[in-house]
Amino acid sequence: MNLKGFQTVFLVAGVLLTASIVFLLLFLNITERKREFFVLRSIGWSLKRIQLYIGSEVLLVAAIGSVIGGIGAYALLTYYSTIWLPVWLLVLIILAPPILMLIFSLLIVRSLNMKRIVNNHYA
Repeated sequence: MNLKGFQTVFLVAGVLLTASIVFLLLFLNITERKREFFVLRSIGWSLKRIQLYIGSEVLLVAAIGSVIGGIGAYALLTYYSTIWLPVWLLVLIILAPPILMLIFSLLIVRSLNMKRIVNNHYA
């Protein structure tokens, strides 16, 4: 019985589901923090500085998570299976999450129209 096709379908579905969940959680995180952005705006932060703040926070969380997750996945795979992972895949496991989360955060900030959110001090 050949299960390679099913494995590929489940892998692609898992990656898509994971990416969509990360996008939705990031979207909720940013939209729920409107009042924090109002406070930052009221003490004189520029829109660029707020966007840099969001981007650096997302990058830090993604970098720490991807390093811990990559090391954990490598340790589990080498301990419990005979699968050998090439070096390029390990690098991809560590670099892809921060890059994807930065892209997601930029898309969310652009879609929320941050100027409208942080300039409306009465919301």
